[in-house]
Amino acid sequence: DDEPTDDCPADSMVVQTEQHAFSNEVEVRGAQFSDRNMSKSPSTQDAGQIAKLEKKFFVESQRTQMQLDELGHMQALVDKLETMVSRQASVAESEHERIATLEQSLTQQQVGTEEKVAKLLLAVAG
Repeated sequence: DDEPTDDCPADSMVVQTEQHAFSNEVEVRGAQFSDRNMSKSPSTQDAGQIAKLEKKFFVESQRTQMQLDELGHMQALVDKLETMVSRQASVAESEHERIATLEQSLTQQQVGTEEKVAKLLLAVAG
């Protein structure tokens, strides 16, 4: 259940938009790079350097995509945590209200009991 929650859709949308924009840019730049280099006939040494650079570019693109994926996953976890904290705060508030109601009820019972004891003592003494 790694889907982002609806609690913070703007943050999730930003991450998804950044991931999509990055993927599109990698595709466009990769195509431009390939087109540019196809128009020239590189020397063997240049071809080797180009191959190394393309490999580094590909590896870095994958690494960046993994980081964006992790960021999306972390955002989803943060959203879930915020939801859980909010629920816990609500439960704690309800419990405090319940305790206050019980304390008030006990105080009223105690006052009633004290009045009954006082009346019994007067009746016995009188």
